[in-house]
Amino acid sequence: MKRLGLIGGSGWPSTLEYYRLLNTYFGDAKGTSHSMDMVVRNMDFEIFREMTESGRNEDAIQMLVDGINDCKKAGADFFAFSANGVHRFLSQIEPLVKLPNVHIADATAKAVHEAGLKTVGLLGVKGTMDSDFYPGRLKALGITTLIPSEEDKHLVDHIIFSELVQNKFTQASKSKYLEVMRRLKKSGAEGIILGCTEIPLLISQKDFELPLFATTEIHCRSIVEFALHG
Repeated sequence: MKRLGLIGGSGWPSTLEYYRLLNTYFGDAKGTSHSMDMVVRNMDFEIFREMTESGRNEDAIQMLVDGINDCKKAGADFFAFSANGVHRFLSQIEPLVKLPNVHIADATAKAVHEAGLKTVGLLGVKGTMDSDFYPGRLKALGITTLIPSEEDKHLVDHIIFSELVQNKFTQASKSKYLEVMRRLKKSGAEGIILGCTEIPLLISQKDFELPLFATTEIHCRSIVEFALHG
């Protein structure tokens, strides 16, 4: 079995959920008394966010690289980010580190493809919604990605940073998200990717009529599979 290096803290509520799900799914695979071999490197998300918002992407990337290298020093055989948004930097990070990773968008694109959908909506932080790391992978599988309007992108992003990453989950924000999701459905979405690892803590399948792809759960299952089988 391979040891996981989990880069957490972006934000901590989803990192907590990753820890719970990884151990749950590992126990499902190996027996309930088992827990997963992992090290967690928790970064200060506010510092990371200040770097990206001020255009200091190189510093933000180095912060992630340092975290991955810390995991390697602790014996990690591979790494994963407990967040969607930081994956937009992964193509720049991979040449700088010596560990393989499990990419959240690869796992999610596979799940959407296996569900037989051809058009999906994407929710997440603005950096995720504006990036190509989801649409590109989905397009390779013949799947079209629908992105919310600029106004809706701002709303979704604002709620994530002002509430969800601070462990605040309100009915008012859930209602606003559901309105955005209905607009994506009206535009032709057959399903919705919850492309921020805090969103599944606010919205679940019982809240919406279209298939929802909770990226936290999908990613954690893929991480456990990699740890066990490579």
